[in-house]
Amino acid sequence: MDTCMIAKRNETDWEIMKFAADQKFAGQGAGSAVLKACIDYAKENKVENLYIMSNKRCLEALHLYRKFHLQEIKMDKYPFERSDIAFFMNPMLIGKEN
Repeated sequence: MDTCMIAKRNETDWEIMKFAADQKFAGQGAGSAVLKACIDYAKENKVENLYIMSNKRCLEALHLYRKFHLQEIKMDKYPFERSDIAFFMNPMLIGKEN
């Protein structure tokens, strides 16, 4: 089973947190479904900036974030000791043509 939560940091910035996946469900689409639900929730709430912190050793997670077109961003300091990579997206731009 996969799970996560989304938390408001300020008026424009929200963060996907506590994203966890059970390895026995790997490859069955649970992670994609949970991440899509977070992004849909953010879009419904007109979130402009959506972030997620991770660790470079979590290769499956990094693949998932890139699959959903989250962009890697550089941070001077990561808010969590185990975090060493961060991703960003603007959910409001999903589905809009350039």
